[in-house]
Amino acid sequence: MNTVADCLRRHYRVVVFAVYLAVVIVTMAFHEPWFDEAQSWLIARDCSYRDLLLVRPHYEGHPPLWWLLLSIPAKLGVPYEWGLKGVELVCSALMCGLLVFRAPLSRLAVVLLPFTYFLCYQYGVTLRPYALMCCALFVIAACWKSRDEHPWRLTAAFVLLCCTSSYGIALACAFALVWIVRAIRGATGRPAVRDGLFGNPARFAAWMVLLAVGLVLTACVLPRSDTFGAVQDPGGNPPIAQFALFWTVLPAESMFTAFAGDVSLHGLQWAFLRLRCAWRCHWRFGACWHGSRCAARTSICCWSRMFC
Repeated sequence: MNTVADCLRRHYRVVVFAVYLAVVIVTMAFHEPWFDEAQSWLIARDCSYRDLLLVRPHYEGHPPLWWLLLSIPAKLGVPYEWGLKGVELVCSALMCGLLVFRAPLSRLAVVLLPFTYFLCYQYGVTLRPYALMCCALFVIAACWKSRDEHPWRLTAAFVLLCCTSSYGIALACAFALVWIVRAIRGATGRPAVRDGLFGNPARFAAWMVLLAVGLVLTACVLPRSDTFGAVQDPGGNPPIAQFALFWTVLPAESMFTAFAGDVSLHGLQWAFLRLRCAWRCHWRFGACWHGSRCAARTSICCWSRMFC
């Protein structure tokens, strides 16, 4: 008994990794792909590589890396769910392997983290490039301390992050800005800005490569003129009104991607804003202020204007 316990204690990382894969595989067997997950498979199967690289990103809003990975089994004739889930399983195993075997975490964190909701299901089971994004982030964390001595390692991780998602491009940009600011602040030569930017030629070249990749991928995902987010619906709210409604009525992640294409913001009437303000006054002042009656009357008027 002691021998088994000692073996588990010594090789607990292997046990955690094996249990994680077992949980993910069993959950995948019962996971029915969502429509967007299935759409990625259809894009990978039916589009030519030219369309995958140059056309579809403008309509999907993300870089083509995920479709390129799916195109390997899809174009080889692998059955739909086997191919889609097989690619995701490989990415999930890589994500968990980096976390379990490479992360400098305590034993308790290594045992618990892989089985949290996001790492186990949202990133491990759902058939989207989330696991790849996590892999890139884990590699970035591992390479961050040696970023100035080995800039190309970190830059390669940033490039992978950019290729996984449009959100990855924004994250890589933020990390790169922090890197540049720290390089300037830590410069010993004078002037500090010039020394921080150009004092390390390899690092500066890596920055330029990362900038080029970011610009190319951003141009790759810019919406075409005939996409939903770029076409103004007749009678809908103009972009300025949608921007105002985002801050006052319906905060959402669409603000940072394409709030102009958000259906809720596109057709929401301004009467809803008056309704919200009225209810705020009502709950804030209540019976201590006769305005609560006003709030109730305004609410009824707003509801009738929106739905009648």
